[in-house]
Amino acid sequence: MKKTRKICSLAIALCLAVSLFVFPVSAAFSDVAGGRWYSESVDWASAAGYVSGYEDGTFRPDRSVTRAEFSVIMNRVLGLQSNTWGGIQNAISNPVSFQDVPATSWYGPAVRNCVRAGIIAGYDSEHFGPEDPVTRQQAAVILSRSYGLLKVGGRSRFADDGNIAEYAVGFVKSMVTAGYMTGMGSNLFQPKTDMTRAQMVTMLHAITQGKSGYQKLADHENINLLVVGDSISEGVGASSKSLAFADRLKVWLQDQYGCRVNLNNQALSGTASTYGYARTKLLDDQIPYDLIVVCYGHNDSELNFALYYEALLRALHTKYPHASMVAVAEHTQRDTSNNPSNKMRIMESLCSHYGVDIADIAMAFNAQKGRSLISSDGLHPNNDGHLIYAATIKSVVDQNAAARKGFQGRVTPVDRNVTQFDYITYFNKDQFQRSGDTYSMDVPSSQSGYVLVDTVLSTGINIVTVSMDNTSLRWSNGQVYSYDQKEFVPLGRGTANHTIKVNFAASLHADKFNGVMVCYGA
Repeated sequence: MKKTRKICSLAIALCLAVSLFVFPVSAAFSDVAGGRWYSESVDWASAAGYVSGYEDGTFRPDRSVTRAEFSVIMNRVLGLQSNTWGGIQNAISNPVSFQDVPATSWYGPAVRNCVRAGIIAGYDSEHFGPEDPVTRQQAAVILSRSYGLLKVGGRSRFADDGNIAEYAVGFVKSMVTAGYMTGMGSNLFQPKTDMTRAQMVTMLHAITQGKSGYQKLADHENINLLVVGDSISEGVGASSKSLAFADRLKVWLQDQYGCRVNLNNQALSGTASTYGYARTKLLDDQIPYDLIVVCYGHNDSELNFALYYEALLRALHTKYPHASMVAVAEHTQRDTSNNPSNKMRIMESLCSHYGVDIADIAMAFNAQKGRSLISSDGLHPNNDGHLIYAATIKSVVDQNAAARKGFQGRVTPVDRNVTQFDYITYFNKDQFQRSGDTYSMDVPSSQSGYVLVDTVLSTGINIVTVSMDNTSLRWSNGQVYSYDQKEFVPLGRGTANHTIKVNFAASLHADKFNGVMVCYGA
């Protein structure tokens, strides 16, 4: 009799576990009171069929989520049941077999799909740990991989950063930067704390249903505004900082939408898209930006422009996936007949793919024929020109805010070669030893990837040579500069197992050296 009772108890427990993910129930759970920080997310997840409650009508928001349960949920959210994900066929020829995941278990197919999709890994080839709870750092890794967030280099700013596993810290930073995860009081991340059901559905809700920058403006919510660009974005040509287009835009948005706009203007004089890409990758303030203005093109060479501009857009999109983006077609990107330049056509195509809106300043300038919009240097917009920049960008923002345009979601690359820029290692000037016009350093580990030199192009013809062990990469544009231009000079792919050397043709140019960035894919 006792044995029968024990078997019945086990059967009931198993049914309760399965019912969590199989049998749909009402979203009105007895232990989920309205107005709680997770209430809306629980209702959303339940209505979508991603999770359900227990037979007693509870949701149990504080209960830990197991790896098996998380696999089932992600299988449903990402639609992995169809055996396709992200354009990748999960072929039967790619078997996944764990000793602790029975083929007939209620979670077996979901575990196999998630492992094949590359979003969850086993402890080894034979053990998955289906009943182990998912920790916060594990959740950061799983969700980053699920939604294409690229891990961010360096350590986090949490007081318990040292407790975050090495494999997880870059993904924790990506989730924090995207605004999907926060600390748990007193600047602690608590990486090894179990993920609760309430936390899980709240993060999924934020990732899949969160607001874009346009939607936040429409709802009069405060936003974080990032400007990346060249000297025009920096404000060159305007008689004061307050009359530059970025600052005008901030004030106008605040007045229009009754919110606070926190502006971070990362623009620098003379830069091109490669510099914008590098600045984006190195920006480490962990702020989830809502609106981004991208202003590049004028100083870019047409050589490899599509590759470098896509690297910039991809870096921004994967780092700030909910941000609304506006790309500026500068006033030099059309001729006087309003014919777009080749670079502008490339911009338009890439922006369409990445869901980025375009502010066509060039057309707006041409519409003002006979009106002086250029400063005395003959190139940069004057106060009236900056006014046109700000008004055109704001018009694009207003149209999309009125339409409540959402965020783009996961985007596959146009050029697969752009994935070589996904991750970076940056070596600061201080890590090199200088001898004459040559800087050299011993690499701490093998470095292989696309090489960019952080420098300032200045008076004269600039020639940069990078030696990766015995292979040399050389850059020279043949242009005689009469002014300083900050740039991450692209030299191409190289591999260094021992040393990196950077040589400049003149001491004047060597004095401007800042560092080396090596970009590589996953």
